[in-house]
Amino acid sequence: MRRQLSISLLLIGTCFFLFEGKQANAKTFYVAANGNNANPGTQAKPYKDWQKLSEVLQAGDTAFIRGGTYIGTPKSSPVYCHFLNLKGNIKDSIYILAYPGEFPVLDLSGNEVQYPNPTAIILENCYFVHIAGLRITGLKQISSGNGISRGLELRNSSNNLLENLEIDHLGGYGFIIGENSNHNLFKNCDAHHLSDPFTRGGAWGNANGFQCTGGTRATGNTFYGCRAWWISDDGFDLYGVDGEFSFINCWSFWNGYKPGTFTAAGDGVGFKLGPQSKNYQYSNTLNRTLRFCIAAGNRGAGYDQNNGDFRYAFLNNISQSNGSYGFMFDYVHPARKQQFSGNHSISDKFPKRGTETDGLNNSWDAGFKEKLIPIDIHSLRAKRQSNGDLPPVKFKPANNSLK
Repeated sequence: MRRQLSISLLLIGTCFFLFEGKQANAKTFYVAANGNNANPGTQAKPYKDWQKLSEVLQAGDTAFIRGGTYIGTPKSSPVYCHFLNLKGNIKDSIYILAYPGEFPVLDLSGNEVQYPNPTAIILENCYFVHIAGLRITGLKQISSGNGISRGLELRNSSNNLLENLEIDHLGGYGFIIGENSNHNLFKNCDAHHLSDPFTRGGAWGNANGFQCTGGTRATGNTFYGCRAWWISDDGFDLYGVDGEFSFINCWSFWNGYKPGTFTAAGDGVGFKLGPQSKNYQYSNTLNRTLRFCIAAGNRGAGYDQNNGDFRYAFLNNISQSNGSYGFMFDYVHPARKQQFSGNHSISDKFPKRGTETDGLNNSWDAGFKEKLIPIDIHSLRAKRQSNGDLPPVKFKPANNSLK
C-alpha cells in the first residue's frame, strides 16, 4: 500500500512560479512584539502591529515578523488585522513572512469578543501576496451566539500563497475563501480545535477548518499538504460553490466532535464537496480533484458529494474509520461516470454508496486483491517536518478506535 507521498510540483507549479520575482529597489520591513508603529520599520526599530504593514508594502517588498506573542486590539471594527489593497504582480510579489527560525503568534484569547463575527486577519483586494509561518489562536465566539469568529478570510483576493499557517482554538471558522478569490494556493496549513458552542439553533454545527460556501464565486483554488482536525463541524467544506478546487495530500480527521473529545457535535464530514444540484448544470469541466488525501475517524462521511452534479477525479485517496460512508456519491440520478482510481476504504461504517464511485483498483471494486493496512490516525496530528511538510504516516496502530 502506497503512502508517504511524492507529489509532482508540476501540478501546482503555476502558483510557485508567481512568487519568484524580486525587484531591485524592493524594501524590507520588520515587525516585533516590542516595536512601535511610529518607528521606521527597520530591523533595529521595528513596527509593533501586523496591521501597520498594510500601509507600507508595495510590489516586491518583504516584511519579516519576529517571533513572540501579539495580542491585537480592534478599534472601530471587528477586524484585528486588515491587509487591504496589497498588490504585487506576476513579476514582483509581496512577502509577509515569519522571521527565519522564529514563530510569531497572534493570540487573541485575552480579548473580550463584543462583535458578532470578529475576524483575526482579512486579505481584501490583495494579489500576489505570500504569507508564511504565522499562527492565529484564541479568538472566542461571542457568548450571545449571535455570530461566530473567523481566522483568516480572503475577499476579492487572488493569486496568493498562504503557507505554513496555523489556526487553532477559535470559536468558528479557520480559513475562508470569499467572493471572487481565485487561484490561491494553501500550502502546508493547519486548522484544528475549532468550534461554535453558542450558535443559536445549531450549536457546534458551523465551525469548519477550510471553507468556501454559500454560493461564493471562487475558482481555481488549491489545497496542498493541509490538515483539519478536531473541528466541531467539517474539515473541508465547499457546500454551495460551483468553482474548480483541487486537494492534494490533504488530511481531515476527527471532525464532528467537540474538540479534544469524541463527544458528538456537528456533521463531521472530512471533505464536503458539492453544491445543491439545482445550482449547477453538469458539463465536462473537472470541478473537484482529490489526490493522495486521507479522511479518517470523522463522525460523518469521509468524502461527500453533497448533490454536486459535476465531474470529480478521485485518485489514490484513503477513507478510514469514518462513522458513515467512506465515499458518499448517491445524490445524482442518473449517475454520472466519474474518475475513481486507487481509492481505499478501511474500516468505515460503509465503504461507499453510489455507482459514481466505480472505477479502477478501488478497494470495493470486483477483483481487488491488495492487502489494506490501517493507518494510525494518531500519527496524522504529529508535528510537521522541519520544512513544513506533513509528518510520516504510521501504520498498524495498537489502538485505532475512535474512542
